[in-house]
Amino acid sequence: MIPTTVAVRRFFRGLEQALDHGDPFGELFLRIGRSLSPSYRRKIARNLIYNEFIAGYRRRRASGTESNWVPSFFVMSPTMRCNRSCRGCYSGLYDKNEVLPYEEMDRLLFEARSLGIYFVVISGGEPYLIADQLLRLFARHDEMFFLTYTNGTLLDDALCRQHGGAHGAAVGEDD
Repeated sequence: MIPTTVAVRRFFRGLEQALDHGDPFGELFLRIGRSLSPSYRRKIARNLIYNEFIAGYRRRRASGTESNWVPSFFVMSPTMRCNRSCRGCYSGLYDKNEVLPYEEMDRLLFEARSLGIYFVVISGGEPYLIADQLLRLFARHDEMFFLTYTNGTLLDDALCRQHGGAHGAAVGEDD
């Protein structure tokens, strides 16, 4: 249950106005409401809207100073390896041998959360080359919202079911 703070009421007032005026922000929420599973909608409400934009915002403001600003999200590239060789891709410029160890990724996520950062972009290379590690991290840091940049070629029904079943992230899945 999301508490009804001033920030939450302000957010929903803004969303209501966006819906009334056909604003793209409102349209995005309508699309989310129609196409995602109920469990994933709850995860978005809890992890992205409340944890990141409300509680996280407060913590980031309290943690930061004028000279030491705390960002609202961070990007983690656990590997630059990829199963493709797309022309122009920036990951081709980096060393392909190193992979961020699981323990280091775990520590970074705990530190991020302690600062009020609940939104993490996972980039790379192709992050799903280390799918087992990522899924363990997603489960361990279930209060965070993860966005992965992927070429999609390693995402199959089994991986999506494993991720969605464990964490409620599958699109179109019924609870």
